[in-house]
Amino acid sequence: MITIRCFLVQLLIFSYIYSLNVTNIYNMEPDLEKIVEQYGTMISSISHRMIQNKEVAKEAAQEVWYEIIRSIGSFNGQSELSTWIYTICKRTILRYVRNERIATMNELKEFRNLPAIDPAEQDRDEHEWIKNAVTGA
Repeated sequence: MITIRCFLVQLLIFSYIYSLNVTNIYNMEPDLEKIVEQYGTMISSISHRMIQNKEVAKEAAQEVWYEIIRSIGSFNGQSELSTWIYTICKRTILRYVRNERIATMNELKEFRNLPAIDPAEQDRDEHEWIKNAVTGA
């Protein structure tokens, strides 16, 4: 009786893992190729929608994949895989957005602290140079 119960529990676990469609049921390791196929577009589009700079968006998407691969072993199945991946994606990209916003604000502060340019002064120098060139002074 215990053997049948263990077999049924094992069968339920395998059927659940198989239903995730991202895990190889023979060695219980995630199939990263299927994960990339299923969620690659989502991660890329979220990254590019939230970050204006294309290079930073690509870097953020790579960081999301790094985080997923690094922590895939901690996925315990309490939520859907898509929810787990979306949460990692959101947290990682928001970290990049905050850093991008801070960098942009620092650039604006530096720009505001630049001395004002007087266009009339530049024109005066050109006029003096032309006047000196024409008069031979």
